[in-house]
Amino acid sequence: MLNEIEKTNNFLNAINKYAEEQRNKIRDEGRNFKEEELEKAEKEALKEAYLLIQREMATIRSDIASKISKEEILSRKKVFEKKEEIRRKAFDSAKEKLLNFTNTKNYKELLLSLIRNILNLVPKFSETILLICERDKKFIPDIKLIFKKKHSINIDKEIKIGGVKAYNDETKMLIDETLDSKLEKEKKWFGDNFLYGD
Repeated sequence: MLNEIEKTNNFLNAINKYAEEQRNKIRDEGRNFKEEELEKAEKEALKEAYLLIQREMATIRSDIASKISKEEILSRKKVFEKKEEIRRKAFDSAKEKLLNFTNTKNYKELLLSLIRNILNLVPKFSETILLICERDKKFIPDIKLIFKKKHSINIDKEIKIGGVKAYNDETKMLIDETLDSKLEKEKKWFGDNFLYGD
């Protein structure tokens, strides 16, 4: 059992490592793309500035400032669009890998381990409602082996990938251990730390 948990932890670590590598790759690609676009915009602006200086010195400063500003806005827009495309592809790929993982024996062990952990967090003699995805109802017999009769198991259509949510009536505590929420947290972190940053 410990071996399975280690395998599961190794798998989750591999996913985290892969996500970190993807973040670094996306960050580098975004930075390179941004630098190239800014360099192109600067070269074009300097070329136009030289020609304008020849004609009218007074209007050049105004025109250059306006053009550089527009080019920078367009460049930033291109960088943002590229980052968004990379983000979407990375998270679509991560979601696909998580969905594939839910079809493995390791996933079943992870799910049961998450449920055991949840049961350790809630009061022993109070009712807890487990929420699982439709695809995981095949594990209900296994879940019932570790879940007391006082508790219930329901299908939650909002869980698309897998994992478990639990609601304890006594404590009014909702515990979300779904793969869906973990992926969403990564998306939020990515957006906060990479997508909208420099």
